[in-house]
Amino acid sequence: PQRGTVRVLGESPGRVQRRIGYVPQDARIDLATPANVLDVVLMGRLGASSWGCRFGGDDVNVAMAALEQTQTADLAGQPIARLSGGQRQRVLIARALAADARMLLLDEPTAGVDAHIERGLTDLLHQLSERMPIVLVSHDISFISRHLKRVACLNHRLTCHAAHDVSELSLIHI
Repeated sequence: PQRGTVRVLGESPGRVQRRIGYVPQDARIDLATPANVLDVVLMGRLGASSWGCRFGGDDVNVAMAALEQTQTADLAGQPIARLSGGQRQRVLIARALAADARMLLLDEPTAGVDAHIERGLTDLLHQLSERMPIVLVSHDISFISRHLKRVACLNHRLTCHAAHDVSELSLIHI
């Protein structure tokens, strides 16, 4: 910053990076890899596991709890390659939660999913937002104005709005 400080969860960004769960728009998971859903979620525990690349019972319990939160526990043994796009997004959110995230960053979480799946993801994000901050990037103005509290629009300058104001201001700032 030119002046001031940046704080994330009340601390400097470097001190909290392990507490931020990132969910990419399109995970670069090689679908030919024979990993199942539980394996993918356990990857979120790599930094937290005292076993290095091996996972203990506590890690599996945390991963299963994250799958429960995202309503995908029934998929734990399924190959990741067999999942739909919406199921895969939920699993990636579970992976972030398994890393003991205190904040979620999501890149276009509803890109490429149909309206029914989008509603389910939206419900999940609403539930998670009750206990942690969620920051997401989206170009979908209707999604933003219906579901979020605050919006930061970036187009050569950063402008913040209440979400209900975005539909009126989006033509000006985006």
